[in-house]
Amino acid sequence: MKQFQTQFQFLKGKMIALDKSKGYPSNHYPNSDIYCYHDFYEMELFLSGEGTHFLNGTPYLVKPGYLYLLYPGDYHYMQLTTHTAFNLWNLKMSVDAPSAELMAEIRKHPGPYCVYLEEGLLDFLNRELIFLYDCLHNGTWNPAMTKNSAERICTVLLYELERNPCIEYPKVNDQIWKILDYIQKKYSTPITLTELAAIAEMSENYVGIYFKTHTGMRFTDYLNQTRLFHAAMLLKETYLTVKEIAYRVGYGSPEYLTRQFNTAFGTSPTEFRKSAQSCS
Repeated sequence: MKQFQTQFQFLKGKMIALDKSKGYPSNHYPNSDIYCYHDFYEMELFLSGEGTHFLNGTPYLVKPGYLYLLYPGDYHYMQLTTHTAFNLWNLKMSVDAPSAELMAEIRKHPGPYCVYLEEGLLDFLNRELIFLYDCLHNGTWNPAMTKNSAERICTVLLYELERNPCIEYPKVNDQIWKILDYIQKKYSTPITLTELAAIAEMSENYVGIYFKTHTGMRFTDYLNQTRLFHAAMLLKETYLTVKEIAYRVGYGSPEYLTRQFNTAFGTSPTEFRKSAQSCS
């Protein structure tokens, strides 16, 4: 179960990738059994479907016209209704695709960035995505065209954020979301099962079983993957040393970080940083 997705895997050197998916939700797609992170922008527009989208630990109601944008470092999970068909656009963008100024304007609004589009704007954005999809798959696109289209799409989101977000928050009683949100906020500290038991209001003996049942992972493995993700982001985006990063994400030594990094990604932190810099 891979938690950290990179633009090297999904964009493969391209500035943008666009796919249209439809069918019935399953554990394969778009529902999943663990949270997913990545180091690129991701946007999805739902043309049909219903359910719940957990973004940075907060649940949002999925319905036709639901549009969201994930920044690098955001984490999310889909729990769609399995007997209702979905139809959605999935847009992945490198951090260089839309302008930094436009993304900074979106950042001025309180995240996460989710809106519900009314019919007219939904039709406009759907046509823009159809145009972009045809250009990408027919080989008639160029970097300038791609950048312009990505910015028009992001501008629709910004317009709705400024006009009327109208976000709907469904009631969710499942304690797993409280636990996962706590881990995301406290991953750099020595979290214990005692703390998680208190958050979930259950016994310490049971919380570990409960966690694995709902995520498919042991708590310690999930915490380790979360720390590794943040270490990878810091290696890509900062000049902090491996030692500084190890302590910042919650490891007791740079040597331990290096061993865990090699096991998870098949490379050392230093080599990962060199590869990331050569591809940027």
